Amino acid sequence: MKITTTCYKSILFFSIFCLFHNAAWCGWASAESALTRHSIDEEYEIRPDGSFTHHRRVRTHILKEAGRSQSVIALEYNEDQEEMLVHAATVKNGSVEEDVPEDKKENERLASSLEGFDRKRRVTIAFPNVSVGSELYHEIFHDLKTADVPGLFARRVFFGDGHYEDSHIIKFESHVPLFLHVNDPEKYLDVIESEDKGIYRIHVRLKRPIIKWVPPESEDHAAVEDEAIPFVQISTLNRDQWPEIARRMVEPIEAVLSQPLPLEYQNIVDEAKGVSDLASQINIVTSKMHELITYHGEWTTRAGRHIPRDLRVVATAKKGDCKDFSAATVAMLRQLGIEAHIAWVLSKRKFTPFKSALPIAYFNHAIVRVKAKTGESLWIDATHPKSWAHGIYSHISDRDAIVFDPRNPGRERIPALVPMRSSIHKTTRFQIPIEPSVSDLCGDGTITFCGEHASGWTGAARNAPKGRIDVAAVEMFCPRKDMLGAHRITSPDLRSSVVCDLTFGCDPLSLKNALVDTVHGCSFQPSAIAHGADALIARLLVSTKGRVSGLWAVEFPQHIHRETHLHGRKLYEAKKAQDLFSCVVTSRWFSGQRAVTPTETGAKLSETQVFNVAFIPNRELLSKEFETFQADLRRCFRPFAVNFEDAVVSASSSSSSGPASSSSSSSSSTSLSSSSTLESKVAL
Repeated sequence: MKITTTCYKSILFFSIFCLFHNAAWCGWASAESALTRHSIDEEYEIRPDGSFTHHRRVRTHILKEAGRSQSVIALEYNEDQEEMLVHAATVKNGSVEEDVPEDKKENERLASSLEGFDRKRRVTIAFPNVSVGSELYHEIFHDLKTADVPGLFARRVFFGDGHYEDSHIIKFESHVPLFLHVNDPEKYLDVIESEDKGIYRIHVRLKRPIIKWVPPESEDHAAVEDEAIPFVQISTLNRDQWPEIARRMVEPIEAVLSQPLPLEYQNIVDEAKGVSDLASQINIVTSKMHELITYHGEWTTRAGRHIPRDLRVVATAKKGDCKDFSAATVAMLRQLGIEAHIAWVLSKRKFTPFKSALPIAYFNHAIVRVKAKTGESLWIDATHPKSWAHGIYSHISDRDAIVFDPRNPGRERIPALVPMRSSIHKTTRFQIPIEPSVSDLCGDGTITFCGEHASGWTGAARNAPKGRIDVAAVEMFCPRKDMLGAHRITSPDLRSSVVCDLTFGCDPLSLKNALVDTVHGCSFQPSAIAHGADALIARLLVSTKGRVSGLWAVEFPQHIHRETHLHGRKLYEAKKAQDLFSCVVTSRWFSGQRAVTPTETGAKLSETQVFNVAFIPNRELLSKEFETFQADLRRCFRPFAVNFEDAVVSASSSSSSGPASSSSSSSSSTSLSSSSTLESKVAL
């Protein structure tokens, strides 16, 4: 899909600030740290069909040396749908103001991207003779001649987002009614609505200077929520008219979906008829589509950016974009008697969940909504190279989608991910050597990836040699190369592009210098073979004092379980170790537990971490509840080590529950062959 609008917010005015790192400092950047200062004046005139003209005048004051990097601006637009002109561009140094020469201004056609053919043009202004104290001025006229969605004009305008504004005035004038939503908790804005003889006006003025930006070095894993920044949202549709977006686009979309299936697609349908369950049929359709079609878009027209191309055209060219993948998938699923429709969504990782107050076409990706006979909705990203009918990818989860169902068009919410659907379960077993002087461990292990964790490995054998896959897999068993000894990886079948649970094995798995000799016997630290989980815990322990942003705790909700079985020696002061290190933490953000369990032949160390949410809003980070949770988390998941007695458990007593004892320090070649010790314990 290629829904594009000129984005002044991200292209023109994203400023960078020079700030000294101070790990204890949190909060918004100050005006004194700004490299530039902006004064903005703009006007929109909206036509009844949703098209508009936009006149924008900007003065940029260069405050610091690094601010000179903003002396070049570039704006892109689609020449088949829009026009953009530079009405003025000047540089003022002291009392002398000069026009930017014509050879420093450009409005040229761009070559198409590798992802698809388009008709992009770029306006570039390179301001000459810029120094600290310079004042840059430019005036841009933008005419959107055809609205993306017929009759819909919708904008969200932020104030001070990522840059310093000392003034900002914006006027909207429309020949159709305008609906307004204002987010202004700190009263930065003066907003006036009026209507005169069928002309609707909204006037917004920034009342005082503003900067709303969090330097990345001041708040770890930060994400500023929209509600923290003043903005106005204007739309020609009211909050109850979301279905209108679908209604106004569904007819040309359905016209494509109702076309006869090309032979290539019919062959896929015939193959899918060979299985009976819904998920398998969907996975056959989407995986076979990717064997037939490669990604490349045709975005040279408005229709090409929003409406799928004819089924026959795509099947013949064997190239298509997300609209084409989705249209082909829907058409084939309907042939199988499955209810399916195209949907639009904003595809984005690390997406700060929000619900738009007014209808706005901010979508950038086409997917498929399947309605199962049970009434459950399945959300299928047919463009994704990995087929996962029974799951939802994180880049489309927990957000609104527009569904183009002719009988019931409208907005639906894609559910958030369930942690248990994306899990890692790791089990390792080691034999403690007989000789106290030997610090190496030898054993074996299994690790099972489910859901989105499995997606990263799915189809790996199609693109990477086995040696490279084995290197990546062994790092999951032992991330420290200095500790890794003899090992041999056994991999699942990684040729299929269909996501399923994947279990890797490592036998033998030897760890060098894994034991430390102490006065209380040999000591083992489980975190030495942890992979990534402890780093995720650390994210939840960020400083929250004075923090203004939300927190990206993890990329997606997930469940991690790991357990280590150690055999050959008794746990030192077993009851005390069990009481000291076993704990449980429960909260709405994270739940976890750690257990040290003595066994007849040694000990089992287990740990479960369940990240219930990926993003934690700022208001929750500042709550007393989160403060208490952090204290519990520090107490429970602090680094620890367990000690084992010098006395050796006989091989006969341990043979039924763990690896056989090694009789010499050459135990690095020991193999755990008993099937009862190698079972995979999937955490689902």
